[in-house]
Amino acid sequence: MPHYEVKDVLETMFADSSELMEELSKDSGEFTFKRFLQTCIRRHQVEYIELLQRCTGHPSAGHHMPFNIAHQHIGGRLRRVAENEGYQRFEEGYVDDIFGNPTKNIVYRRD
Repeated sequence: MPHYEVKDVLETMFADSSELMEELSKDSGEFTFKRFLQTCIRRHQVEYIELLQRCTGHPSAGHHMPFNIAHQHIGGRLRRVAENEGYQRFEEGYVDDIFGNPTKNIVYRRD
């Protein structure tokens, strides 16, 4: 099984996360994980591709798609970073993921 490490790629992708969260929440005081994900991966396309490639080496890559594993990593990092920035995490209904499958709608709101 290949070595599996994504911390460095996530650090690069999240270098501007404070500004991104502020931008996404400026009008309503909230943002969704889906919107954060779309904006973050658009801004960091090279790093996102690297993250996906590395996620093919995840121990359960045979059972899960690299996209799901990568998005779990991004979601976990966002949860920690957002909480440090004063956002609370809420699950509100469902939205379609990038493949059209229903997934929990995660909303972050400022305290």
